[in-house]
Amino acid sequence: MRSTQTFSKKQEKIQKSNVLTLVSDGWSNIRNDGIIGFVVCTPEPIFYKSVPMGSERHTGENIFKLHSNLIEELGPNKIFAVVTDNATNMKLAWQMIRAKYPHILTLGCAAHSFNLLFNDICSSESLNTFLAEIKELVLFFNNQIASSILLENQTKLKKQLDA
Repeated sequence: MRSTQTFSKKQEKIQKSNVLTLVSDGWSNIRNDGIIGFVVCTPEPIFYKSVPMGSERHTGENIFKLHSNLIEELGPNKIFAVVTDNATNMKLAWQMIRAKYPHILTLGCAAHSFNLLFNDICSSESLNTFLAEIKELVLFFNNQIASSILLENQTKLKKQLDA
């Protein structure tokens, strides 16, 4: 009973909204089944549905078909934008969406872009070398003798500066 009420409330919010954004992301469940989840922003985000891909591959064409079916279901004139990750198959789906629905803006997810950027930065050899040197420095000063020498010198310098 409760899930029916929740679904009805979601549908009511979506129907009352004049402008919607469709957000999707794909992942694999614990059994490694491909699934695509859809969120409709009214602007409040509402989980709309998840679709198991079964034996269908995550090609641009298949992604486009899923999005197109949902756009038609929600009302093409209400959809302002479609947001996905930035994978090549999604970019192909964007082209097809723009061709069929020229008024719909297609966007890549900024969080996904930042995640990819930070992964690239963190895998950089120069950054890893720098971090290794910083770790050595921290370990050196965590040593009791080195820490005591540093504290003594800081105290002397402070006294000289205060004088």
